[in-house]
Amino acid sequence: MEARVVKLVEQATGSLKKAVTYDKAKKFNDALPKYQEGVAFLMDALNLLTEADTRKAVFRTKIDEYIRRAEELRDIVKPEVKSIEQRIVQDNSVGHGYDRVFAKCLDDSLTSVVVKDAYIIAHHQIVNFVRFCELVVQSARNIRYISLSTGENARQNAAAFEELRGSLEKNKIALSVGFSTVLHDREIIFDNGWVVKNWPRTRLFQTFWEILSRLHYKLVHSFFCGGKNKSKSIGSKMTRRSNYIESPELTKYKDGLFEEAEKLVKEEFPRKVIEFNGLLKQSRFSMERLTEILPEPSMNIPIPKVENGKVSLPDEPPRKRVKQEDESDVVDGKQLVVNDPGDMVFNKFTSPFQTKCAPVYAFINGSVPCNDHLAHLMDEVRPLLRTAVENVNTVKMWITLMIPRIEDGNNFGVGIQEEALSEVRTVENEVASFLDQMGRYFTSRAKLITKIAKYPHVDDYRRAILDMDEKQFINIRLIILEMRNHFSTLHDVIMKNYEKIKKPRTTNTEHLY
Repeated sequence: MEARVVKLVEQATGSLKKAVTYDKAKKFNDALPKYQEGVAFLMDALNLLTEADTRKAVFRTKIDEYIRRAEELRDIVKPEVKSIEQRIVQDNSVGHGYDRVFAKCLDDSLTSVVVKDAYIIAHHQIVNFVRFCELVVQSARNIRYISLSTGENARQNAAAFEELRGSLEKNKIALSVGFSTVLHDREIIFDNGWVVKNWPRTRLFQTFWEILSRLHYKLVHSFFCGGKNKSKSIGSKMTRRSNYIESPELTKYKDGLFEEAEKLVKEEFPRKVIEFNGLLKQSRFSMERLTEILPEPSMNIPIPKVENGKVSLPDEPPRKRVKQEDESDVVDGKQLVVNDPGDMVFNKFTSPFQTKCAPVYAFINGSVPCNDHLAHLMDEVRPLLRTAVENVNTVKMWITLMIPRIEDGNNFGVGIQEEALSEVRTVENEVASFLDQMGRYFTSRAKLITKIAKYPHVDDYRRAILDMDEKQFINIRLIILEMRNHFSTLHDVIMKNYEKIKKPRTTNTEHLY
C-alpha cells in the first residue's frame, strides 16, 4: 500500500508542477486540467492512508490549496454560453426537486463542482447541501472533488463540514470549504460546461437551497442553466474574457510611465522633501524678515494736504493751459480744432475724417512698483510647484493603471490602491490651488493700488496693502511647508504599501508547491 501511495504522490507531483508552470506563464486553459488531475491523484493517495497517518492532514491542506486555485482560474477563463434555459419556481408550486433541476448537469463527464452560496448557515441549509452532494455522487460516477464557498458566519458549522468531508473521502471525493465576507453571487459551476444561477439577487436570506427544497416564498425565482458543447478536454471549453490585444506603442508608453513613476516615488520624492525643508531653513523665507518684506506706507502715491479748505498734492507740477475752442493750430497743413483735452477733430473743410485720441493717466511720482521681495520669492517657488504637479500626475496615472479589473472578492489590495490614489489626487489639487493663488495675488493687489490712487486720503486702503503683502509672505512659507509634508506623506504611504499597490490581488501560485 505504501508503494501505491508513493506512486500516486509522484504522479500528483508531476501534474501539479506542470499546472504551476502553466499558471505562472498565464496559460490558464492548460493549467486548469492539470490542477484537477493532480488533485485526483492526491485524493487517491489520501484514501489509502489510515486515520492515524500524519500525512493525511498535509494532503488535505494541499488539496484545498489546489482546488482554490482551480476556482480562481475558472473565474479568469469564462465559458462561452451556447444555450440558456429558464426554470421558474412559482409560489406554492411543486415538482422542482434536485433531480429535475440538475438532471442535465450531472453526467459521467463531470469531475468537479464549485458551489457559491453565502448562506449555508442554518441546520436545514446544511442538510440541503448534503442532499445535493448525495445527488452528485450518485449521478456523476467520475466526480473527484466538490468545492463550497460560503459566508463567514458559516464557520460555526466547521464540525459538520468536516464530517461531510470524511464521508466524501470514503468515496474518493475531496471537499473544500472556504469562507468569504464579500460573497454575493449564488451559482453552481460544473466542469462539464454547465452553470446554474438564481435570479433575482434580492432578498438575500432566501437561499438557493431553500428554493430547491420547495419552501414557499412570495417571490418568483428563475434559474438559468448555461451550457455548451461537451468535450473531453476541459481546456477547450474555456475561453478568455476578452480578445483585446494592446498595441505595442501603448505598451511601451505604459512601461515607460511605470518606470518613471517608480523612480519618482523612490528617489525624487525624498529629494523634494529635503529640498523644501532646506528652503524653510533659509533666511529669506524666515518670519524674522517680515518687516523687510513690507513696502513703504506711501506706496509712491503722495498723501494729499488740506490747506484753507482746499485739497492739494505736494510738489504738484504746473498744469498746462488747455486751448480754447477758438484757438487753432496747423499740423501738416491741416487745420485742427481742439474741443476737448481728449479729442482731436479735423476741420470739416480740410478733412472728412475724425480721429479720437485716448486720454493717458499717470501717477504724479511715476508708476507704483510691485513688492519685489515677494515677486522674487514667488519666482523661485513657482517652478518647483509646476514640477511637483507633473510628478504627482505621473504617479497618479501609475497607480490608476495598476488597478485590476473589477471582480467580486479579493479586493483588499484594490482598496489600498484607492486610498493611495486619493492621497495623490489631494496633493495634485492643492498644488494647483497654490499656483492659482499666486496669480490672483497680483490682481488683487493691483485693484487695491487703484483704490489708493482714487482715494489717496483713505488710510485703510494703504493698510490693506500691508496686510495683503504680509499674508502673501506667510502663504509662501506655508506652501513650502505643505509641499514638504505632502511629498513626505506620499513617499511614506506608497513605500509602506508598495507590494500591494503593484500587485493588489494575490494568486498564491508561488506557494502552491
